[in-house]
Amino acid sequence: MKRSASFAASDMTDWGRAAIRVDQAHEALGHRAFEADGAVFISNPTLPDIHVANYVRSVTAGTPETIERLLARAEGEFAGCPHRCFEVDPAPPPVFEARLARGGYEPRAFVLMVLAGGLQGSAKAGDPVLAADERSWAEADRLKRLDWAEARAKVGLAPLPMAWGRSRTSLSSPDIATAESPRR
Repeated sequence: MKRSASFAASDMTDWGRAAIRVDQAHEALGHRAFEADGAVFISNPTLPDIHVANYVRSVTAGTPETIERLLARAEGEFAGCPHRCFEVDPAPPPVFEARLARGGYEPRAFVLMVLAGGLQGSAKAGDPVLAADERSWAEADRLKRLDWAEARAKVGLAPLPMAWGRSRTSLSSPDIATAESPRR
């Protein structure tokens, strides 16, 4: 079983924290998100191979007892997943980070970039297409499978099973207003 933990930089700016909140809201779309045992769980048992559909974030558990309870809960919640993944916020309880290191979790850095200032140059014209029928959803699924295959290869994971496809859940856009932009 692959065990990983993504760590945020400790010297994060307000814009960086806002970017993480928006990213977390986006990743939770279409999945079950709930707070339990000192963390937020993102879970979708119909997509067990997708780490961003099955992981733990926003950990507040900070004692050996609460951390062990959290890890046990993660084992139960993700029993059908071939991985255990924690996203570690910029200021996690130090004892939690130490426990992940002792538990053999492989650290992974992640990068979210925030543009400071205006855009330089101009964007090419795009032609977005709404996936409104089975044919267009099949094409969207094909593109997403290619994206996942590339991302999984970069971290040494096997390709997704051929039967994997779009989760038939109702997806909506994250409420950007809840992400609260930092004040200037």
